[in-house]
Amino acid sequence: MTTPAEPPPSYEQAVHGGPDSLPQEPRNGIPLPARRSMEDELRPLPTGWVREFDPDTQHQFFVDTLASPPRSIWHHPYDDDTYLNSLPHHERDQIRTTHSGPPRRPSAADIAAEDTDGSSSDTNCTSTKRSLGRKLKDRLTGTTHEQRAADRARRAAAEHELYRQHRLLRRAMHEAMRSGRPQLLGRDENRARVWLEPPGHTFPGSLGAGRFVTI
Repeated sequence: MTTPAEPPPSYEQAVHGGPDSLPQEPRNGIPLPARRSMEDELRPLPTGWVREFDPDTQHQFFVDTLASPPRSIWHHPYDDDTYLNSLPHHERDQIRTTHSGPPRRPSAADIAAEDTDGSSSDTNCTSTKRSLGRKLKDRLTGTTHEQRAADRARRAAAEHELYRQHRLLRRAMHEAMRSGRPQLLGRDENRARVWLEPPGHTFPGSLGAGRFVTI
């Protein structure tokens, strides 16, 4: 049995001073650290890296088990300059293209997702500027202001539900690790009970996203 790695120091410093490639602004009321954790749990890990869970901060961190001594970081290794710079150029370029994504021109969906149409309560935006901005986004996205507002509302509701489940899973993981007992999360859409087994110190991340309701 391997000894669990110590988490890296200062989670707050890592969150507020992380790589530039990480998102920097909160959206839909979800705190930036939580959004990063939610997104990173869906990303694969390179060979030799494992996820571990720090019960004190209730956040995951990442350990390079092939390093001597093992190296721990709070952000995903694909966002870590030290790891990326250790790779041959072609591997580094492939990771940045496949898992991080190079800078690109925003798509119509990207533009529509941004809440930049302005509103009647925006005192810093004149009616003329709002009208011009909305007409421009109409042409760029092929949608109306009302359609974009409805899409943003649906996206916000979906993200709030994912955030709720993320917090529930983290609390259950913490208690499962503390007690060594499975934790009842709720019931799925078929009303079957959903349990979280004690994950130990390492865990694979989110293998899928399914909705469940608490009891």
